[in-house]
Amino acid sequence: MQERLKSVSPYFPWIGLLLIVFGGVYALITREFELITNSLLAVGALFLLLFAVLEPDRVRKQIDSRGVRFGLSTVVAILLFSAIIIFLYYIAYQNNDWRYDVTGEDSFTPLPETEALLSNLDEPIHVIGFFAAAQFAQQDQAKQILENLASITNQITWEFVDPEANPLVAQQYEVSLSGTLVFIQGEGANETTSRMTFLGSTNAEGDIHNALVRVLSAVQKKIYFLEGHGELSIDPTAEISASSLDSVLSDSGFDTESLNLALTGAVPDDASVIVLIDQLAPLQDNELQAISDYLAGGGSMLVARDWHFISDERLRAEQDGLRAYLVDEWGIQLRTDAVIDPVNMLANVAVPIGFGIFDFGVSPIVNDALSGTGLIVFTARSVALQPVEGITQATIAQTSAGAWGETNLDALLNQGIFNYDAEADSLGPVAIAVSADNSVTGGRVVVVGDTDLFTNDLLSAGANYLLASNALNWLSDDEVSIAVTPRDVVQRQVVIPLTQMSFLWFVSLCFPSLIAIIIGVAIFVSRRRRVVA
Repeated sequence: MQERLKSVSPYFPWIGLLLIVFGGVYALITREFELITNSLLAVGALFLLLFAVLEPDRVRKQIDSRGVRFGLSTVVAILLFSAIIIFLYYIAYQNNDWRYDVTGEDSFTPLPETEALLSNLDEPIHVIGFFAAAQFAQQDQAKQILENLASITNQITWEFVDPEANPLVAQQYEVSLSGTLVFIQGEGANETTSRMTFLGSTNAEGDIHNALVRVLSAVQKKIYFLEGHGELSIDPTAEISASSLDSVLSDSGFDTESLNLALTGAVPDDASVIVLIDQLAPLQDNELQAISDYLAGGGSMLVARDWHFISDERLRAEQDGLRAYLVDEWGIQLRTDAVIDPVNMLANVAVPIGFGIFDFGVSPIVNDALSGTGLIVFTARSVALQPVEGITQATIAQTSAGAWGETNLDALLNQGIFNYDAEADSLGPVAIAVSADNSVTGGRVVVVGDTDLFTNDLLSAGANYLLASNALNWLSDDEVSIAVTPRDVVQRQVVIPLTQMSFLWFVSLCFPSLIAIIIGVAIFVSRRRRVVA
């Protein structure tokens, strides 16, 4: 056996060095000394040790040679210098007070609102990130943000769990979606948690800030989705469902529940917001009275209605008293029209009834993340505002100036014909979503002229989910969760003219070769002269 090992031992140093190099490169890429890195380094060192044991004479001879002695002294000096640098870096890395962010946008510094929040943190918060193995990029981004938080306070700790490899931990914290961060404070009966879906978006820091706010404040927000009239359901088994909206709201700290006003006769006392989306039947008088009483007592409501003429059910729903109530009490009119926007129409629709919205009003519901992305709506109607005493109104989102509210609905639906009529149609920009706030009672209302953006199919399109989340946070009087200022992103780009680009290409490609040729010719001429001499 020993003879066989000796026959292949000359290859051991090369194998060992290659394994050590691979281990070092892997450590640089992953920035962690994990099982693979440690295994490569250990096996590489083992090959070198085996060579020394099997070939001691060769090792001794090499060490005794003059070249090796000088080489070893150089290697030792390099290793000592590297060890000092690594030691200093380790000390600096462990001491967050020594951190200095040299980026122009303070990319490695938490948002100002988050810094203020963490500076007053007096109880530890533990974060568990649930990321599948394929989500290493999102996990790295989340880790970087958490490290930035830890630079402000030592009260933040975290760990990452693969929900596929550890499903019991995911079940313990009711995590059903990979890419979820769970924030935990306290223990046992005093434990409070909040969660967020980490998508690696540009507003990830804002989402993490909101999750911190929720776990610290532990304010319970309850949303009731009205049912009994064919409304859009949060039931995931429904043919057209808003279960994704339910998940987003859960991540935003809401509890959701369905409510049939015809049976209860009143809105529960713990309701933060009631939601009515895409009803197919009219509200009964007692239901409308319950809604009116709830809003008069300082409650909040989100209403979303599509074109009324798409089906007979929606046509009947238009006959209830809700539209008149919204006009009389809040100055909000759901117009009988269909919004046409040829300017921002979607590429996959033949008629411009599906389009993007990129124009937003001044409202606490509208933050930079929402206005910077835009909405995607389909079969929307316009919403108009009329002044009412004591009511503060605001436009949330509106169409381009090239849009209009088409009132010739029969021609549009049956023949696909749409033309702007100056006498009957409303010229853009027309509002798609508005809000109203009663300064006396504290009641709040948000009305959206589209229901599709709340469905599973469109909620993730554009910033639709942000509109839903921000609107419901505002309605529940939780503006803290939407008030974070996103970090400014500065685009640094050098525009090089074509002539300069060609010159740089020539220099980078040809100059090294020319230098090598010149040096070679110089050496050749010098040697020829020596020979001649």
